[in-house]
Amino acid sequence: MTDSPRYPGAPRWVKVFGIIAIVVVLLLVVLKLTGHHGPGRHMRSGDVGGHASSSSVARENEHDDYLDAKAIGKAQRKARRP
Repeated sequence: MTDSPRYPGAPRWVKVFGIIAIVVVLLLVVLKLTGHHGPGRHMRSGDVGGHASSSSVARENEHDDYLDAKAIGKAQRKARRP
């Protein structure tokens, strides 16, 4: 009987690509199950579906600007201290 040549298996790049694909799929499954992905993560907790009104977006932007200015002022006061 003759021994058939031994097949070395899949090339290394195929194995690496497969491992990466499995990790990405598992990450997507975890994100889906925990609910930390999708357009809902950008909404306030009280908003269920639909789109935010332009006035609520403007208020939110003003609030963000206020918080940014407050943080900048705090950093400037801290920098002035000896």
